[in-house]
Amino acid sequence: NASGCGTAFHKAGNIIYLQGITPFYGNELWKTDGTAAGTSLVSDINDGSSSSNPSSFQNVGNTIYFKATTGEFGSELWKSDGTQNGTSLVSDINIGFASSNPNQIAAINGNLYFFATDDGIHYDLYNYNGTNLIKLANFNAGFTTVLTNFILLNSVVYFAVDSDNDGKRELWQTNGTTAGTVSLQSVYIGTISPINVSNLVLCNGKIFFSSQLAGGMELYAFDNLALKTNILNLENLSIYPNPTTGNLNIETNLNAKIKYTISDLLGKTIANGDVQNNQINFEAQKGIYLLKLESEGSSIVKKIIKN
Repeated sequence: NASGCGTAFHKAGNIIYLQGITPFYGNELWKTDGTAAGTSLVSDINDGSSSSNPSSFQNVGNTIYFKATTGEFGSELWKSDGTQNGTSLVSDINIGFASSNPNQIAAINGNLYFFATDDGIHYDLYNYNGTNLIKLANFNAGFTTVLTNFILLNSVVYFAVDSDNDGKRELWQTNGTTAGTVSLQSVYIGTISPINVSNLVLCNGKIFFSSQLAGGMELYAFDNLALKTNILNLENLSIYPNPTTGNLNIETNLNAKIKYTISDLLGKTIANGDVQNNQINFEAQKGIYLLKLESEGSSIVKKIIKN
């Protein structure tokens, strides 16, 4: 009467990866090509009869990624090429036997995006490109507020997350870099900033989602086609010093007027105006801010630290 397989299945090419259960190995990573002879254990990740419970499968090329649990590392991100020797831990994000509990793992444009915790409580956004693992943002969000999906639109990834510890998710975007992981409110001046964002769906070039402003939940849509030039980089841009005491030097080969807007992480404008003599001077409390520079239809957003 015992179970022989779990409920997590994933198709990669002509192979199905699954949770296979035996008395000797427990619940571990198996694969099948649809034949009895082609059905076998990939790796006993958690040695012996203890289970690693592989789940949340995604694949990039011929490599599958998944969450697995061991006594040595806890619940972390693993990868496999379908062989025992090619199955290994990606990174022990929450060091030791504690778990980082990677969640919402998504494969987009050859990269993995997922949320994980390095302290067992607060969740942050990570990117893995097959070589380097990068923490894109320190959201310090609760587990229930990172249960979102990722939407790719015009080479930008959109998602919802609680960034200010109020338990309510805002709409964010990332291009796979720390500097390019910002809230929509900080990128597009004048854009409304709904909260409790959930259920992101892409249809006909627009992202639809449920959210609220002052009232209850309503239907919203976002179309970045008309605004896509707002994420272009200014040529040969240099901003220093960073961290700063409030004085910033801006160097670029553009011979055009540059406007700036400095906002906090919630989208509140701290200072704005035109860059004068390649310098910006502003007053603010110590912390992390977003500097948006605009010139002739192009713009860029950079994180700056105020000491």
